[in-house]
Amino acid sequence: ICVKRSAEINFFEYPFFNFDVKTATVAEVLPCLAKNFQTPHFSIGLYIHVPFCQSRCLFCRYYSEEASPEDNIINEYLDALEKQLEIYASKIDFSKANLRNLYLGGGTPTLLSEEQLSRLFGIIRRHFIFDSKKIQVSIEATPQSVTESKIRHLRSLGVNRVSLGIQSFNDRILESVERRHSAKDIR
Repeated sequence: ICVKRSAEINFFEYPFFNFDVKTATVAEVLPCLAKNFQTPHFSIGLYIHVPFCQSRCLFCRYYSEEASPEDNIINEYLDALEKQLEIYASKIDFSKANLRNLYLGGGTPTLLSEEQLSRLFGIIRRHFIFDSKKIQVSIEATPQSVTESKIRHLRSLGVNRVSLGIQSFNDRILESVERRHSAKDIR
């Protein structure tokens, strides 16, 4: 997150990273991360993209791959996220950051199994210090990706806000955008 600062306010300059994701190197990204994460009094919002969905919706323009919790690609993603954070953490002390909120988006992060969600939060907590009773910890979900058990598990991990992607209560609209749930499923 590259942020411009003024004497009176802090504001975001979009895009956050002006790097070509296909060619950017750690050496290019590190100064931007260090600038923000090594300022103790500066509040940070952390977004982690979990790029997996059970199926693609016609309206969605975000990057995602179709997957299920049993697919090895999710564990490979968690391996890669862990490795990437370890690379950055070898140069930047993320624990100095004042984490104001954590947002897990996608894709559908709640597509992950409870075990995979525990692993994801373990990876995050190894690098970032935060008290989920004091900050907002949000996760995106779809009606078919959450159960009572998963909601209890998310709560135990510190999640205190779920963004439920209902999209519509009209079955015709839901079918036209290829959502996997019906209006009845969300009532």
